Amino acid sequence: MSEYWSHSDEVTQAVCNVLEKCFENPELREVAENFGKTVLFSYSDPDAQVWVKSQGGRVEWGAGKPPVEPDVELSLSSDDGHKVWCNKLNLVMALGRKKIKVKGSPAQLLKLAPMLTKATPYYHEVLREMGKESIIL
Repeated sequence: MSEYWSHSDEVTQAVCNVLEKCFENPELREVAENFGKTVLFSYSDPDAQVWVKSQGGRVEWGAGKPPVEPDVELSLSSDDGHKVWCNKLNLVMALGRKKIKVKGSPAQLLKLAPMLTKATPYYHEVLREMGKESIIL
């Protein structure tokens, strides 16, 4: 049972909303646009999927199954995902400890690691907007 989430809709809402806020930031949008891959975040307990597609200088995202086969898929618990977004669980350490499993190239994924720390304030903002400030770490 999740320590932070009561249902999958909360997870997808939080992650999709933080992506929207991140991609309004020109610096973060440029990193995503230049990434050129499709990433699928597969969360468990509760189960949720969010994808980011970067292709041709454009970036899109959404909940559920991505429109194309993902280049990289991360599988992790929703609670560990929350800790990563809150910058309380280091992506590299989580990969090493197998808290996050990766299908595809972990090296590609690590290119996005610096973006995660810059996303934390946006994630906290999203949680406050959702009325979930009590779970901010």
